[in-house]
Amino acid sequence: MNPLYLRTLRLLFGPLFLSRSITVLFDSLPAAPRPTLHAWPDALSLAWHGPLRTTDSRSRGDLLTFLLSPANLGGVRGKLLLSGKGQFPLARRLHEGGAPLGDVFAFVSGLYFRGKLTYATTFVGAVADRVRIITSNRGLVAPDTMVTAADLAAFGACDLDPADPRYAEPLRRDLASLADGPVVLLGSLATGKYLEILVAVLGERLVAPASFVGLGDMSRGSLLLQAARAGRELAYCPAAPLWNGRPSLRRRRPA
Repeated sequence: MNPLYLRTLRLLFGPLFLSRSITVLFDSLPAAPRPTLHAWPDALSLAWHGPLRTTDSRSRGDLLTFLLSPANLGGVRGKLLLSGKGQFPLARRLHEGGAPLGDVFAFVSGLYFRGKLTYATTFVGAVADRVRIITSNRGLVAPDTMVTAADLAAFGACDLDPADPRYAEPLRRDLASLADGPVVLLGSLATGKYLEILVAVLGERLVAPASFVGLGDMSRGSLLLQAARAGRELAYCPAAPLWNGRPSLRRRRPA
């Protein structure tokens, strides 16, 4: 074939073949996990503030306190529990005399809350009363606290709004009475509904799993369950840099 013709073909189509080769090479590599759509605020916070310093509280012998964000009572399962139409054991207990709040939220939220509760009870150690659930109007509540359908209805009627004294005042009161040591937040890091008050009261004591950043709720729940079953505690990072005075993005219901 004419050398000039071959040279012309290389000039015209060489970049195309090179681009295709690079594409094939990258497609053959394992894909890195990407944040889900509703988790982008966490990823953007990390990008803005830079890498966060992880802490190994256990190596210092610190006793940890775990704070669990509440379940969303406005979903299908929450409405079923509140309706009184459910005939399964948990629904009957809730309406007839009460059921543990941890069990109720684990049913309502499914994987995410179950992962948080399992992880916290696994790694809190012998001091079980260091696990608390954030509520919309009663501050911090132990998972084994008995609640009724009326209690759940009251939770759902109050917003997780730092400007609402029904939410903020009981939460501040209970945070101030927590025992010394790091406090681990197992909940959303993307909005100020928790961080605005928690950072103001706890400051540098407040930490969160470093691997939470960039993950959605279901991924976090799965991660926590796997860590608990493997007996592998996650590394924690300071939560304050994720907040740093950002305006609160208020939502109408717990998440």
